[in-house]
Parts: sequence; C-alpha cells; structure tokens
Amino acid sequence: MNPARPAPSIPLPRGWLLVALCGWGLLADNLAGGLVMAALLLGVALSPFKWNIATRDFHRAADLTSVIFGVVTVLQFQRYSVHGIYEILRAAPYCFFPLVLVQSACTAQRIPLSALVYSLRRYPDDDRPLDVAPYYLLLCVVAASTTDQAGISFAVFGTVLVAGVLVAARPRRYPGWQPTLVLGLGIALAVATHVGILIAQRSLEASFAYWINQLPWTPSNANTAFTSIGSIGRLKLSDRIRVRVEPHPDVRLPLTMQEASYDTFKYGNWKAVEADFQAIDKL
Repeated sequence: MNPARPAPSIPLPRGWLLVALCGWGLLADNLAGGLVMAALLLGVALSPFKWNIATRDFHRAADLTSVIFGVVTVLQFQRYSVHGIYEILRAAPYCFFPLVLVQSACTAQRIPLSALVYSLRRYPDDDRPLDVAPYYLLLCVVAASTTDQAGISFAVFGTVLVAGVLVAARPRRYPGWQPTLVLGLGIALAVATHVGILIAQRSLEASFAYWINQLPWTPSNANTAFTSIGSIGRLKLSDRIRVRVEPHPDVRLPLTMQEASYDTFKYGNWKAVEADFQAIDKL
C-alpha cells in the first residue's frame, strides 16, 4: 500500500497566523479574543512537546467545530435576520480555531482530509494530510472584511497578509525585481478592483435590503424601521404647485408629528433598543 501523498501546501511566513488573528481582532472589535487565540498558538508553537494525535481525535475536533459553527449560524440569523451573514463571518475564526490549534499541537503539523470531508472516513486509503493554516488565514481576512472600520484599514491588512504569502511562495529561479514588479502591479490592480466592488456592493446591498423588506412574508417589527439614508433618490423636476394645505386658525404652528423614536442605526435599519410598549385604552 502506497502512503497517502500530502495535499499541496501554501508556505506562510513565520508568525503570519498570529498577525492575521491580531489584525482580525482589531478590525472586527474582537481584539481580546484575537490576542488570546494568538497567544495560544504561540504557546503551542514554542512548546517542545507535541502529541501523536490519532485520526479519530482529528475527526472529533472537526465535528466539534461543525457543531459550534451550526449553533453560531442559528443564533446569529435569529438575532440579526438577513444581516446575520455578516455576524457569522465575523465570528468564524472562533468556530474554526480548534482545528488550527490541534494541527499546531500534533507531530505531523497536518490534519487528515477526512476530518473535513466526511465521505473519506469510509475510505481511509484515499485520505491524505492537509495543512489548514493557509485557509484559516484566508478566513481571518474574510472575517475582517465585515468591519465597520475605514476601508483603508482593511485594505492595508489584507494587502500585507497576501503580499507576505506571495513573497514566501515566490519562485527562486527569477531575479528579485521581477516578483516585486508583478506584486506591485497586482496591488495596484487590486486597489482599483476593490474601489469598483465597494461601489457596486453599496448599491446592491441597498437594493437587496429594500426589496427584502417589501416582501409580504417579511416579519413586521415595531422596534425596527428600514431607511434609505445615504441613497440618492429622485429630485423634483418641477416647481409647479399642485396642492395647497391651509391649517385651521386654532392650530398652532409649527405643527410636528412624531410616529416613532429609534436610537440605534446599523445596516440600513433604525432600531429602538429595549423599548417597552405600554397598553392604552381604545378610544
């Protein structure tokens, strides 16, 4: 029987996962969690002890990760409705951290692919080791993209991480200036693409949220109001007066009307936090 060949691995600079966790924590307002996970990875990496973990233990770690991710998904969708996808992505590094920690603590520094692909557990001959560190780094970048921070912060964070991976994986047979030139051109193209995608994303998000809220099955919530703040609407093209309204002499001006009050704005929605209703008698 031939031993299973390892899956192709992307080389990472030393300590790059620690940078990814700290950057994600800073951008996604999870700095304490990012620092704790980075400290755990650093402690395991510096420890002289490593464990020969059995395949079934890798399977249990992956199953635990799946359960955690499922619970987080249900809770976030229940709390944030259609906007829960952002919160799920933001919390994803927490969910999949056990896999990276187990890989760092084992002697092989890899996990079996069958831990992630359930069908391979019935065919152990087709199983092979996999390095999940590069994929976890990409997950941290995606999770940090849900931040409300300035776009330039995430752009710098993502550029530094990706550039470090490309430099570590660059072919050694070419002169140093060629990879540097290609990397610079790639960064310039990425910046232009990012600006275009950002403009399109804002337009699509506003349209999608508007149409979702217009559907008849959309649950109504008296504590939530959808607005189009920041959107450009139609301008009045004529100064022609069509209707005049004159107040009654007993009405004092200015006359104001208040329908509701909201104190929190997020993802295009105004919400009234902890606003309790009071029962009133019918007129």
